Amino acid sequence: MAIEAAQLGRGFAVRTGETEFQRAVAVAYREHNTRLGQKWNTPLDDDVRAQIRTTLARQRFADQYGREPADDHELAGFIARNTRARTTAVAGYVRVQRP
Repeated sequence: MAIEAAQLGRGFAVRTGETEFQRAVAVAYREHNTRLGQKWNTPLDDDVRAQIRTTLARQRFADQYGREPADDHELAGFIARNTRARTTAVAGYVRVQRP
């Protein structure tokens, strides 16, 4: 009982889900295959995947900021931020192991 009362915080949460941007990219890949009359999960060439992802990122960047990205570096940063799983920072905690 004393151990439970002294325990701070909770265990570290690990996020495993896709971001909203990643889901939108997956939908765009499926739509691309459908337009070509292919099975929805037909593998795409790397250059086609990059082109679809870049086009979607440019559209979302413009929607969010009201302008085009200044350069490829700014667009790459936008893609990176939108493909990273969201995490919640914690100051720290002590986990006590029970015997």
